[in-house]
Amino acid sequence: NTDAKPILDFSTLPGRFPFIMIYNQNETERVLRQHLDATFNFRPEWGTQLLTLKQGESGIEVGLRLADGSKETIRPRWVIGADGVRSRVRECMGIAYDGEDYEENVLQMMDVGISDFAAGDDWIHYFIGQDKFVLVTKLPGTNYRVLISDMGKADKDSLGETHEAFQEYVSAFDDVAALDEPRWATKWRVWKRMTSSYQSGSVFLAGDAAHCHS
Repeated sequence: NTDAKPILDFSTLPGRFPFIMIYNQNETERVLRQHLDATFNFRPEWGTQLLTLKQGESGIEVGLRLADGSKETIRPRWVIGADGVRSRVRECMGIAYDGEDYEENVLQMMDVGISDFAAGDDWIHYFIGQDKFVLVTKLPGTNYRVLISDMGKADKDSLGETHEAFQEYVSAFDDVAALDEPRWATKWRVWKRMTSSYQSGSVFLAGDAAHCHS
């Protein structure tokens, strides 16, 4: 729609930064990894699985499976479980994660290049239909962030983390735009949950491991 105008114009806000900045997820992760390496000489150990976590009078004992399949036992002073909604740390400690799931609502997000996208790159675009929701906004470089939802109308498992699913939803509102191969993608359901405690002795929970909400 060439006559479309922004519903919200952030440029009129007072202050030094009257805008929204959205950054590539993979670039955010890269910057954080570089900061850990440069500042603390620390590099994440990819492919490491938490097997067991025990806490007693003598301290904490953690059993790990490493990327090469070998096992290792460590005895740290503290453990911080920032391992998401399906937290293994929380599970090992037996901490309740009460709440409810909005089972019908499925959200998916992808960072991807788009060819022939007619709408302006300076806006955040919301496309809302009877059974489809699409958000498209430009990221630094060549990628866009695309978020899609079935609006609770479709079967909760009907959407896959696939290029085809995203293309179908975007095409419902822009039949010319073509999605390239994705750089990053994720899928989640909307939950509202919170742990009974953020701490058990020297073990702490943080982030989605401790709370998640719409």
